[in-house]
Amino acid sequence: MDEHPMDTVVQRLVRVERENRRLKRLGGLMLLGFTAVVLMGQTKGARVVEAEKFVLRDPTGKVRASLSTLPDSSVGFAILSADGKSLSLSAEGDGTMGLTMYDKSKKLRAEIFTLADGSGGLALYDASGKVVWKAP
Repeated sequence: MDEHPMDTVVQRLVRVERENRRLKRLGGLMLLGFTAVVLMGQTKGARVVEAEKFVLRDPTGKVRASLSTLPDSSVGFAILSADGKSLSLSAEGDGTMGLTMYDKSKKLRAEIFTLADGSGGLALYDASGKVVWKAP
């Protein structure tokens, strides 16, 4: 027993202090990491993109869809196929709404509509533009 009891206590105290420093550093790093994760999750809200017209083009530059507003407060959304057919969804300023379909020649082929008074209808057209069937 060459060691003095006080030396043993001092060695144990040094070891405990070293472990305590490690734990403090580890705790600090964990707190820093947790804070970083929380702050990364914070956003300023949804991004808003505003415009009067949006146009979608295919890789060749051809317009394939558009969303636009007009001065009379009407809104229109049009989708165009590669072969020239189109579908249009519109909401007019007076409350009239409609879905229309056009052939390659830009002739109206079908429409579903609702008028401002709430009445609605459906119409189908032949290639010459003549009504072949209409409901109310």
